Formats: sequence, structure tokens, C-alpha cells
Amino acid sequence: METTPFSQEAVPPPPPSYTPPPVITPPPPSRPRRSWGWMIFAIILLVLLAFSLLGNFAQAVSHAFGGSLNPSFRTGSSQ
Repeated sequence: METTPFSQEAVPPPPPSYTPPPVITPPPPSRPRRSWGWMIFAIILLVLLAFSLLGNFAQAVSHAFGGSLNPSFRTGSSQ
């Protein structure tokens, strides 16, 4: 008698009432809270940087034309 792969001899009996343990998945990560503090701080820094750049540019242009932003303040010349 030939044994086929589907015969009773080739298939092991199932274990008695064996169920696999449940797969426990971790909960999804919660979304971080939206913080506006760093955005406000960055905007304030950008505004201060812009004022500084404009002031430096105005001072450079003023010195290039031989003047001063404050005409009452003179350096290097005595009256």
C-alpha cells in the first residue's frame, strides 16, 4: 500500500485544544502637543535680525556718503 501526502499517516494529529497566544501590539504613539512658543520666539528673533540688518545697511550707506545718521554727533573732527 502506497502512502500519499494526504494520507492519515502523513498528517500529524492536531494538538488538543491549542490556541496561539494573542498578539499584543503596542498602542499607537500619541501625537505631540502643538507648541507655539518656539514659533513666536523664532519670529521675534527674525524681526530683531531684520532691524539689525537694516540698521547696519543704513549706517554703511551713511558712512559711504560721508555723513552720519545723527548730524550733531561727529567723530574725528573738532569744531
